[in-house]
Amino acid sequence: MAPLLGTVLVTGGGGFLGSHIVDALAADPECAQVVATYRQERPGQHTNPLTTYHVCDVTDRDQIVALLEDVNPDIIVHTIMPGAFAPPEAQYHVNYVSTKQLLLVARDHPTVRALVYVSSAEAVGLASGLNTKPETEEDSVLCTLETGSNPYARTKGAADALVLASNSPERPSKADFKGHLLTTVIRFPGIYGPRDSMISERFYSMANTLGTRIQLGPNKAWHSWVYIESAVYGVVLATKALLEGQHKDGHLTVDGEAFFITDEKPIKFWDFASRFWKAAGDRAWTGETRPKVVIIPLWFLWFNLMLMAWAYNIFTLGYKEPGFIWRNFEYMRKGCWYSSDKANKRLGYSPVCDTDEGISRTVQWYQRNWSPNHKKSE
Repeated sequence: MAPLLGTVLVTGGGGFLGSHIVDALAADPECAQVVATYRQERPGQHTNPLTTYHVCDVTDRDQIVALLEDVNPDIIVHTIMPGAFAPPEAQYHVNYVSTKQLLLVARDHPTVRALVYVSSAEAVGLASGLNTKPETEEDSVLCTLETGSNPYARTKGAADALVLASNSPERPSKADFKGHLLTTVIRFPGIYGPRDSMISERFYSMANTLGTRIQLGPNKAWHSWVYIESAVYGVVLATKALLEGQHKDGHLTVDGEAFFITDEKPIKFWDFASRFWKAAGDRAWTGETRPKVVIIPLWFLWFNLMLMAWAYNIFTLGYKEPGFIWRNFEYMRKGCWYSSDKANKRLGYSPVCDTDEGISRTVQWYQRNWSPNHKKSE
């Protein structure tokens, strides 16, 4: 019997999440072959010896068509994104336009059966603040190209909606899958874990510095987090469920559906940070008593950020956006608490480990591989 998943193409297979998905699929006996893309080769980039890599610009339709003709994948796991703070034009072309054309090309290809889209919890916008219960998929309202607090949220929300609308389960009577495409969307909150250059590396690098005793704003809103292995597990479960049609327990099909994948138990932002610092051996946080923390009010931060943004806009003639901007702190202030109940029931998902264990595993990896000059020995 042929492996269930056949050949899987992972776009963005050199990225943080994409590379972990590649590793998991390459080790899965249900997967016959893994092919991954990245835009360009980088020194020290993580690769899997059981995977074939192609340099491909997903914003170039001709390159995507040529790649699919060469690979003939059964499934596409689409993970590529320019990053939450990339320029608006990059957000639009990579998140939205490239996803739109990939869907069209995939549905027109005879071997492609399914596409799993890696979205973001931010695609449904941030909570109104001081959240009191987890948001569900049914309660969520996707951002559009016209609504949403920033370009990342708008383009991810619009792409998320495109993927769900592109689900077409009716298979043609002919032998190939042209015109047939099963789709599902996985939405993640903040992902942390080994090889993470955003959340994990930044927290780890702050250990034993004065930064661990400074808090920006209050610590009241709840945040969902997800450890990288749990995130990958959710993607693999969704991919298999798409092809199985329905769970062995008789659960409803998952095509045309979206799922939140989290560690399940939310943790306030600064509590998560302090747990990370404690695990990393920060002297202030490993003592018997909690250290004194300087809390900087958000109104003071907002005032200074507005001055910085005004000056930056003048000196760059408005062509660049400062990296240190107010919306960076909206996530901390408002929170983002999402329910994984739907994934539990429909995909059979449960976290690989709890958040404390995920933080511990992450810190152990950084202790083995990280150095201040960002050279990693993998």
